[in-house]
Amino acid sequence: MKINSYYKTILLIISIALIFFGTAFAEITTIEGKIGGANCILDKKICPMTPEDPHVALEVDFILTEPGGKYYFLPNLSRSHKISLLNKTVRITGDLHGISMVASVIKEKTGDTYLEIWNWEEIAKKLTRGN
Repeated sequence: MKINSYYKTILLIISIALIFFGTAFAEITTIEGKIGGANCILDKKICPMTPEDPHVALEVDFILTEPGGKYYFLPNLSRSHKISLLNKTVRITGDLHGISMVASVIKEKTGDTYLEIWNWEEIAKKLTRGN
């Protein structure tokens, strides 16, 4: 009995350590850039210019690109939402994991200001009816 309890305690400590270790690599950051087609940007192919452009159908995914050339995949955004932001200047805040960013807030540049157009916390509240 005492050995079984010992193993459970060790397993619990290891699990907690792994959780903290995993979250240490994620960092909340804000990146400003444009949404573009992944094939277009990574493979230097034809770029769709508007959401109505037929080349949109050829794109596998859409990514956020910084002016310096860095790019980030946005796995928690739907394809249709990324298409609606095609070639627009946006400011995205979220958890950065290498070249992947889990977005929490998206702001679109309109004139000289940024308007919030997507907020994961508000969406989650609506899904749970505010509870």
